[in-house]
Amino acid sequence: MALQVINIVMNFLTRKLLIQYIGVEWLGINATLASLLSTFSLAELGINSVICFYLYAPLRDGDNAEINHVINIYRILYKCIGAIFLTASLLSMFFVPHILTGVAITYEVYAVYVIMIITSVSSYFLSYRRVLLDADQKQYMAKKNDIFWGLICGVAQIILLIRFKSYVVFLSAGILKTVGSNLYLYRKCGRLYPFLGIQKCSMGELVKTVKKMKEAFFIQIASYVYTGTDNLIISMFVNTVQVGYLSNYAIISNTVKVIVRSILYPLTPIIGSIVCKDSTSSKKVFRLCTLAAYAIAGMSCIPLLVLSQDFVCSVFGGGYLLGSMIPILLAGDIVMDVIQIPSCGLIKGMGLFRHENRACVAGALTNIIVSLLLVQRYGIAGVLGGTVVSQIVFFIIRSITVFRHCLAGDTENKIKGYYRDFVKFLSIFILLSAACQKIYQHMSGLAFILRFLCGGILCEILFCFAFIIFWNKGMREICRLLFNK
Repeated sequence: MALQVINIVMNFLTRKLLIQYIGVEWLGINATLASLLSTFSLAELGINSVICFYLYAPLRDGDNAEINHVINIYRILYKCIGAIFLTASLLSMFFVPHILTGVAITYEVYAVYVIMIITSVSSYFLSYRRVLLDADQKQYMAKKNDIFWGLICGVAQIILLIRFKSYVVFLSAGILKTVGSNLYLYRKCGRLYPFLGIQKCSMGELVKTVKKMKEAFFIQIASYVYTGTDNLIISMFVNTVQVGYLSNYAIISNTVKVIVRSILYPLTPIIGSIVCKDSTSSKKVFRLCTLAAYAIAGMSCIPLLVLSQDFVCSVFGGGYLLGSMIPILLAGDIVMDVIQIPSCGLIKGMGLFRHENRACVAGALTNIIVSLLLVQRYGIAGVLGGTVVSQIVFFIIRSITVFRHCLAGDTENKIKGYYRDFVKFLSIFILLSAACQKIYQHMSGLAFILRFLCGGILCEILFCFAFIIFWNKGMREICRLLFNK
C-alpha cells in the first residue's frame, strides 16, 4: 500500500509536469493513440481469461505436467498474437491523420506512436508466464513488481522531461518499465515453478484451444468498447485536445480503479478455486463479496465525486476544468464497475463464458450507439453517458446470469432481492454524495490541503456510519465468520 501511494503521487506529479513542459495537447494525442492500439488488442481473443480458468484445476491438484503444457500453449499463441498486433499497428499509421483532429500531425506524432507500439508488442513476448501468478492467487507479486518498476522509470522520465522537454524522449524511457517488469516476472516464475520448460505443442492442440476461446472473444470486444472507444469518439467528433482535458479526470478515476481492483479482482481466482472444491459455498461467497463491493464502491466514489473538481482546479489549474457532470458520470461508471466484480468473478470462476457473451454484445452495442447519439449534442458528457448506460445493461444481464446459472434456488425472488439491495445502496450513495458536497462547499475558506483532507475524511465517516446502520446484518455475519476462524 505504501508503494501504491507513492506511485499514485508520482503519476500526478508526472502529469502536472507534462502539462507544464509540453502542453495538454500531447496528453490528448497519447490517450487517443493508446485507444487506437487497444483496438488491435482484440487479437488477444480473451485468451488470458480462458487460460487462467484452465489452470485452476491443475494448480489445485499439483499437476505440474499439465500446468507446463497449458503455459506452453499460451506462449505460442501469444507470440502469434504479438505478430498480428505489430502488423496491424504499423498499418494503422496511415489512418492517424483521420483520427487526430484539431492538432498538427508531425513526425514527432508518428515517433510517439511507434514507441507506443514497441512498448505494447514487447509485453506479448515476455508476459505470458504472468497468468500463472494470477491463477495461483499470487497477483501481489506482479503488483509489487509493476509498482517498483513504475517508480524507477517514473523518476527517470521526470528527469528526462525537465532536461529535454520532449515527449518522445519521455516515452522512450517508459519502454524500460515494460521490458524490465516483464523480464523480472518471467525469471521469478521460473524460480517459483521450476518445472516450467519449453515444449512443442501440436497444431491440433493450438486449434482446439483457439476454438474454446471464441466465447471469451466477445468478452474481449466488450472490454475494448468499454475502455477503448470513448477517447476515439471524442477525438473524432469533438477534438483531440479535449481528450487531454478529460485525461486529467481520467487519471483520478483510473487511480481509484487501480486501488479497488487490487482489492477485489483477486476474488476471481479465489472463487474459481472454491467452486472447483465446493459449489455449495458459492452463495455465501457471492453474498459477502457483493457486500464488500458495496462498501468499497461507496468509500472510493463519494470522495471522487465530491473532491475531483477542486483537485483538478488546484493541481492542474482552473483552465482545465470540465463541466460538473463529468465527475458524476465518472463516479457512476466506477460504482457500476465495482459492484459487478463479484458477478464477473463467479461467472469466470465457473467458466460460464458462453453466458457472458450476450451481456458483452448488448453492452458493447449500447455503448457505441448511445455515445454516438449523444456526443453531437452533449460532447464529452454524452460519450461518458453512453458508458454508464452500457454498464447498467451489463449489470442487469450479468445478475440474471448469476442467479439462473451459478446460484441454485428461487431465481426470481433472489434477483428481486439483489436489485432491492442495489437500489438501497444507490439511494444512500446519492443522498450522502449530495450532503457531503453541500458541507464541503462551506469549507471554501480553508487552505486547499486542509480542506481536501477534511472533505475526504468527512465522506468516509458519513458513508461508514450509514453502511453500518443499513447493512448491520451483513456486517455481523462477516464479524462472526472472522471470529470463528
